This record gives sequence, structure tokens and C-alpha cells, in this order.
Amino acid sequence: MIKAKHGVYALRYSGKGLIGQVEQWFNMNKSSNLEEFTNAMKKMQIPMFNTLYADREGNIHYIYNGIIPKRKPKINYNRILPGDRSDLIWDDYYNYSELPQ
Repeated sequence: MIKAKHGVYALRYSGKGLIGQVEQWFNMNKSSNLEEFTNAMKKMQIPMFNTLYADREGNIHYIYNGIIPKRKPKINYNRILPGDRSDLIWDDYYNYSELPQ
């Protein structure tokens, strides 16, 4: 909650409550091939980063890594939304295979 001169606001962000970021960063760092790196990325504990992978075998991989909410269609989430409508709250995320790669 944030209280400002013009109102009180509730914030919501992806990844709230996740505690596996350090483990995922560690596994990404220790991976020795694309499969290990991909398995580390599938943990989906890091809220958001463009992530690149490259190795000496010539494998290159890009993923728009993130815990991206599936938002309700036709709602402008760039504006302040009313706090009394629970139907506007996103509660589902895109899985690893749905992220741009």
C-alpha cells in the first residue's frame, strides 16, 4: 500500500513470495551446457530479465525470462485500476514454454 496526497494505492507484482532466485542464479552460473542452463531457467524464480546463453560449442539461446502475468483482455493495465473489482486481478502466469525465445 502506498498513501499519496491524491489517494491510497495497492501494488501487485510478479514473483511476490518467491524465494528461489539465488538458487536459480547459482544454477545458471554453474551450468556447463545448454540443457543445464535451460533447466535452471525453467525454475522461473527470477521476476524478469532478458537472458542470453552462449557456449563454445556454438549454442546460442535467448529468452525473455520472467514471471509474466496473464492479464484479462481488453483491460488497460497502464492506468490505475479500481481496487473494488477482484475480476481485474491477474492470478495466472505464462509458463516457460510460452515465453518469447
